[in-house]
Amino acid sequence: MDYIERVKAVDMQPIDAGLKWQGEVWAKREDLASAIGNKGVDVVSSPATIGYLEMACVHAVEHLFDEGEASVGVGFNMRHVGAATMALPITTEVELTGIDGNILTFRVQATQAGRPIMTGEHTRAVIELARLLAKLNKPA
Repeated sequence: MDYIERVKAVDMQPIDAGLKWQGEVWAKREDLASAIGNKGVDVVSSPATIGYLEMACVHAVEHLFDEGEASVGVGFNMRHVGAATMALPITTEVELTGIDGNILTFRVQATQAGRPIMTGEHTRAVIELARLLAKLNKPA
C-alpha cells in the first residue's frame, strides 16, 4: 500500500472544488539560490518558491479542517518559468481543482510584478495529525 492509499483513511468534512486563495510573500536572503549553494545566483530558489506555493495551499483550506486534522504535501508537479528577486513581493495564487476522498489537488502559480515565476499542480492529503506524529516515533 503506498503513502496516498494509507492516508485516505481520514474522515473529513466535504470541501468543494473551485476554492481560491491568494497571498503575498517577501523572499529572504536564505530563500535565494545562492544561499543553498548556487554561487552568484541571487534569485529566489525553486525550493523556496515551491514552499511558498505549498503554504498557500495550506492557507486555502486549513480553516475547513476538523480539530486534529491537517494537510501534508504528497505530490508536486511544478515548472520554474521565471526568476524572482528579493526586491519585490511574490504573489501566490492557488485554486482547488480536484478532490478524491481526502486528496486535494490544486492549480498553483507564483508571480512577481505580473510575471510568471512558477506554475503547476500540487497535491495534498488531509490527515489526522496525532496519527501521523505517532508514526514518527515507531520503528519502520
